[in-house]
Amino acid sequence: MEAPKNLERLYIDPARKGGRPRSRRYLKWVLWGGLLVALVAGYRAMPYLIPVEAETTSLTRVDPETTTNTVVLNVTGYVAPHRRLELAPKVIARVIAVYADKGDRVTSGQIIVRLEEREYQANLDRANAAVERAQARLDELRNGSRKEEVEEARSNTQLAELQRDDARRTVGRLRPLVTARVENQQALDTAITLEGVAEARLAATRRRLDLLVAGPRPESIRAAEADLAEAQALEESARIQVEDCVIRAPISGTVLERIAEVGELVTNQNFGGRGARGALLSMADLNDMQVEVDLNQVDLSRVKLGQVCRINLEAYPEDNYDGRVVQVAPEANRQKATVQVKVQVNEPDEKMRPEMNARVSFLEPVSAREGVKAAARVFAPVSAIVERNGSPTVVVVKDGRAQLVAVKRGLETPNGVEITQGLTGEETIILKPGDGIRDGIAVRAKGIAK
Repeated sequence: MEAPKNLERLYIDPARKGGRPRSRRYLKWVLWGGLLVALVAGYRAMPYLIPVEAETTSLTRVDPETTTNTVVLNVTGYVAPHRRLELAPKVIARVIAVYADKGDRVTSGQIIVRLEEREYQANLDRANAAVERAQARLDELRNGSRKEEVEEARSNTQLAELQRDDARRTVGRLRPLVTARVENQQALDTAITLEGVAEARLAATRRRLDLLVAGPRPESIRAAEADLAEAQALEESARIQVEDCVIRAPISGTVLERIAEVGELVTNQNFGGRGARGALLSMADLNDMQVEVDLNQVDLSRVKLGQVCRINLEAYPEDNYDGRVVQVAPEANRQKATVQVKVQVNEPDEKMRPEMNARVSFLEPVSAREGVKAAARVFAPVSAIVERNGSPTVVVVKDGRAQLVAVKRGLETPNGVEITQGLTGEETIILKPGDGIRDGIAVRAKGIAK
């Protein structure tokens, strides 16, 4: 009865056969997959765990004097663009195409006028040929004499030596014959002359051989180099003239006036009166507008740089525009007894156009104890502002992390670019943030730039 029990212990259940090795294989693949996921997650999280060194700086905060709504002075003036450009040609040519009309918006670098360039292209082709000729001459001097030229000169020298020796022998034969009165003196004189000619020819061929062996003089090479440099300068000048026949917009702005028409001759010189035109068109950036006023000298003490103003257009008296004084003329107009003052419009719109009448109200500055404090002006370095998602962005360092903040740019001043929206002035920002600086990554300040 004991034998069957022992046999039962040796029985292997088919359901359990091979189960343990299969579970170990599955466990191995799970461990490798988990390790791979951990490595990828660690790599992606590395910028958020390991700080990136970055040069930082503090913002420039200017706390202006506060203002009230008290108007100290009202003056009427005219709207004018901050910079009005009148495009003039750099060459004398005929207009063959004008691609912009009055009121059109153009972008910087856009082609707006094309001039006839055939004459200038011909000058460029001639200059190119002169450069090639000068380059070939310089290469000839630098390479020196050819082997065939040297061999030819050496052969000519040997021939001249043979002719000289033959002339000497002839003179030697004639001398005793003349002494013995067998030959006349004229024959001897002719032989002596031929000997001298042979000597001169031999000297000339030897000098020719020496020059070919020695090669060109350094002065000749320097002269050829100077000729090449002159030809290249003329070529560059001709190329510039061809390029000047294509007029591009120097800035992005609006065409204010179209002066030249197709077929007219334009020039870079002002002859006065009728004739060739000296300008093509005028343009300005209408997003950068000012109001120019002539201030009586007696009122000058109530106006100063940076003073806040309120601007109203006569065409739209219900619309208010904020501005500030940006320039007071260094000299007065003696005939009018006035001083010109320019007021920068903070946010001009499409309603505001050049030469419009505008009324400027200068507001009274008061101390912080007497009025409500105005918002501070914040300035950031140009290198700290980058384009992210199509808008100006500044990278702020907060609690050791990078934070991308969209801002609104103002005018560029000696203090930097004015930030009109997005920053308070208390932040620390990153200079020259690269594409690797992302929102939320860890940042270690390399040092605050002054």
